[in-house]
Amino acid sequence: MNPRSPQKCFVAIVGAHQMRVAKVASLLHANESLSTIELLSLVSSEEQSRTTNFPEVVNVEYLPCVASFDSYEDENGSTVRYLVKLEYYGANGTLKVGKSLAPFFDQINDETEFQDDNGSMEDVFPGIAAVAIGCGIESDDDVEKIKVFLNSFSSSCSKVAMGKKNNSHDDETDTSLIIECIKPNSAFTTMKEENDAFRGL
Repeated sequence: MNPRSPQKCFVAIVGAHQMRVAKVASLLHANESLSTIELLSLVSSEEQSRTTNFPEVVNVEYLPCVASFDSYEDENGSTVRYLVKLEYYGANGTLKVGKSLAPFFDQINDETEFQDDNGSMEDVFPGIAAVAIGCGIESDDDVEKIKVFLNSFSSSCSKVAMGKKNNSHDDETDTSLIIECIKPNSAFTTMKEENDAFRGL
């Protein structure tokens, strides 16, 4: 294993309410340990020995995002809910107007390779690496709509990343986007119920 320079990893924080997303962002920024991951402590010795150009440290950059939904009535009188937009609201989640997430996935085209003491190496975290969904979004249907939207960006990003990796003759790596919805503990039905109970302690 050849240790590599620190790499940046984008993690999106997605919610339905901007103020709640901004609050989560402020909590994440307040704890510096949540912005740096030492990968050597998480990877087995066997995996380290099989991996070249391995990043010892990953710097996590959180992307506060807000998802907006709406609905309409179809010809059968059924209500159809859909995702209107999913936008980035700045590092602190406080922008007045949201921005597209596309540039974060587009970075794979310009910044896939860079140099360190060990020579040229590919970006092991192309685009947005992971997404945490919560802050007012709990229904499986809403979560699925967000997944479909983000995967439409991620699929093309992964193809570019995999193409570069295959051309470099490295071992194939899964570059798929990790998307998880934050669920309440088993004792509670919703995150609101759990948060209310926590405030009452």
